[in-house]
Amino acid sequence: ERHGAKFLARGGATSPAEGVSRARNVVIEFASVADALACYNSAEYQAARAIRQSCADGEIVIVEGAG
Repeated sequence: ERHGAKFLARGGATSPAEGVSRARNVVIEFASVADALACYNSAEYQAARAIRQSCADGEIVIVEGAG
């Protein structure tokens, strides 16, 4: 909440069309790339990241929106 995150997808049904897919996908919208990076680099997220990395594999990609 502190970084203005808006969850657009958290899990849910998927229909993989190409490539490798994951069992769970999450899409989060931020007002800017700077806000997304601030959230990612925050102490709160880094603590959660350490827990996630101990029990799950994943990728995080920050993408600038079309605007």
